[in-house]
Amino acid sequence: MTTVETLVVDASVGAKWVLAEPHSDRAMALLDSAGRGETMLVAPDVYLPEVTNIVWKSAHLRGDLTRDEAREALDKLLATLPQLSPAADLAGQALELALTFGHPSYD
Repeated sequence: MTTVETLVVDASVGAKWVLAEPHSDRAMALLDSAGRGETMLVAPDVYLPEVTNIVWKSAHLRGDLTRDEAREALDKLLATLPQLSPAADLAGQALELALTFGHPSYD
């Protein structure tokens, strides 16, 4: 029996799937692993507006993408969405992990 590893990803990981950023190769390895069924990628539902904003910043503020490239990047992100969970359902667990590890709950 094969065990599928579940990993929580945030918008910074998703952005690396479509933007040339440091460690994009690592992010692509996660996406490839999910494509092979070895890993299940999950994220809170705030992932989508956050990653959309990263694409907007790359196009509008930094000028790294044209409007068409930004639209294409979003299309790719929509095609590779992790399984999204309502953030409200994750709040209690996020707080417990934050308290345990001394790390912000939104991460």
